[in-house]
Amino acid sequence: MGTYNNNAFRSFNAVATADLRNYLTDVHTGMTSSGWAVASDTGQIDEATITNPGSAATPLGYRMYYLDDSQHGTYPIYLKRTYAMSTSSASRMRADIQIGVSTNGAGTFTNGVLGTLRTLYSGGTGNVPSAGTFAYIGSYGEGYATVLEGNGMWSGSSNYPCPLISVAREFDQTTGVPATNGNFTFAVAECTASTYPGGTHVSGYNRQFMKEYVFSLSSTLGYYNSFVPMTMAVSGTTVELFSHVYRTRKAVINPALMSYLTTDVATDNTVTADVLGVSRTYRATGVKYATTASTSTYSLAILWE
Repeated sequence: MGTYNNNAFRSFNAVATADLRNYLTDVHTGMTSSGWAVASDTGQIDEATITNPGSAATPLGYRMYYLDDSQHGTYPIYLKRTYAMSTSSASRMRADIQIGVSTNGAGTFTNGVLGTLRTLYSGGTGNVPSAGTFAYIGSYGEGYATVLEGNGMWSGSSNYPCPLISVAREFDQTTGVPATNGNFTFAVAECTASTYPGGTHVSGYNRQFMKEYVFSLSSTLGYYNSFVPMTMAVSGTTVELFSHVYRTRKAVINPALMSYLTTDVATDNTVTADVLGVSRTYRATGVKYATTASTSTYSLAILWE
């Protein structure tokens, strides 16, 4: 287990070549410091030499990562990040992600791919992130990895929130350790309203909310999160923490993410609770992603150990 915190994460507000390199370098460093390793796929982007092509809609390249845990050899999880210039501007960019369980070694998924989601989009003048440096937060351990990229970078924008990527294997609901069945849940804050394979987004949830999906070897690919918050305090804390519950063939709690009442915990403070029989520590992020449709009162807490 481990955590990563970079409070000097550089925004891509201006996407000159220097800005582009700084941003992509900080993203790559954050990923490889937060439980992800670079896959051997050929043709990957070089953050140190990339240049702004000066034209809209131009591809920049991709990175392929894998969850670096003990199950990689038997149940691998790959995450691909694809970068391109905005379709409407040569000085803006976009970033998409895909997740799957096998690749052809050259950047293409060959099995179990869960769609394409846009996590970043800097298009017109109203969709531009703030300039400056922000917080990149990472948390990882056996069976899970979570990153929040540029907390506060999209200040004041409800449609383009702080990028979130979180993957967690199914945890045994009795022992509290990762199960060895190949199942996992994938949480992402997307900045487009596109649908996802396997189902429609949960009614009432828009782009301001993260969405959680499931890959399961024993049920339909792409089951979406059930969004069932627990309405009682978790044992071991006086703060109400709300579990993120998803379903394969049964309801499953994902211990990597929790939701909390924003007024209960100050941002960046931690709270400890017993989740699946294990005492765990969570960091309050202040980011308005939760299993409830009230952005003003609930925020996301991530496992922080």
